[in-house]
Amino acid sequence: MTDARTVTLGGVAAGVPPSNGHTAPPDAAPGSVLERVRSVANAKRAPLALDLPLDNPPWDGRLVIRYGTLPIDDAERFAAMNDKLGELAQSLNLMVDACRTVLWAEDGVTTDLGVRLDAGLWTFMDWPLPPTKTIEHIAPRDVITVLFGDNSVALGGHLNKLGKWMDNPSLDAESLGESPAASS
Repeated sequence: MTDARTVTLGGVAAGVPPSNGHTAPPDAAPGSVLERVRSVANAKRAPLALDLPLDNPPWDGRLVIRYGTLPIDDAERFAAMNDKLGELAQSLNLMVDACRTVLWAEDGVTTDLGVRLDAGLWTFMDWPLPPTKTIEHIAPRDVITVLFGDNSVALGGHLNKLGKWMDNPSLDAESLGESPAASS
């Protein structure tokens, strides 16, 4: 049988909200439960990012996409797309929405290119436009197709790593099967 007892933190019984809901938080003594709880809570609020290199030629790990987690509000949007889009289209939308920036990593130096997975990257790379398109008609899917050399297996591997990280953002690129030199 366990001992049922009430622990108080800063004079407020644990699990019991303050009467007015707006009292100042209690001070946290060093090493206390309250200090540890706050430390974990605040660490979770830090922006999470994953630098995931493109290992397919010609990039060979030098072109890196920095991803961030998506807000919970995006879950509704993705759920609404369930009936309208196929799984690949949803995965590409997730990839594009989670992309924070594209990086170039070479000789131990990482440079933020200041572009994302859109026509801005197409322009930055100075890729020739397809005969039937203008830059305004370049979609993120077009950019991703060129980045992965129209290699669906390489794209699938990248999406798999991104999905694993989205499920557990505490993982780093090395945990997802990347080399330590490629991770940030």
